[in-house]
Amino acid sequence: MLEETTLTTIRNLVARLTPAERLELIRTIVDSAPIQSGQTHTPTEDVWRTQLADEAAYWYARSAAERVPYAGQYVAVFKHTVVDHDLDRRALYVRVRQCWPDSPVLLIEATTQQPPEFTVLSPLRERVKP
Repeated sequence: MLEETTLTTIRNLVARLTPAERLELIRTIVDSAPIQSGQTHTPTEDVWRTQLADEAAYWYARSAAERVPYAGQYVAVFKHTVVDHDLDRRALYVRVRQCWPDSPVLLIEATTQQPPEFTVLSPLRERVKP
């Protein structure tokens, strides 16, 4: 576990990042974490990823008018329902973990826009005909 002074420094640095930059930082940290004893993603992790992606799709499908009451806050989405919201993400996280300790619950900033989707075409799939 990291020391409190280190965590405070990290929080101060991360606070300056945009949501997209934060997400990229998290992905980089996760991708660079050493795999221990040959472990890969567990089935539980895959299920959680799928469920969180489903919750995110639900949240992004909501109209802007439905998100207005939560402006400036973080929301917790569970089973296609906003189950809690708060200005403080950490306080929201603590409450969510108390209610649903073993379930994937999406915590997201209410004003976050859906990330753009990109289609990457592989040159290996195209063939040049002589």
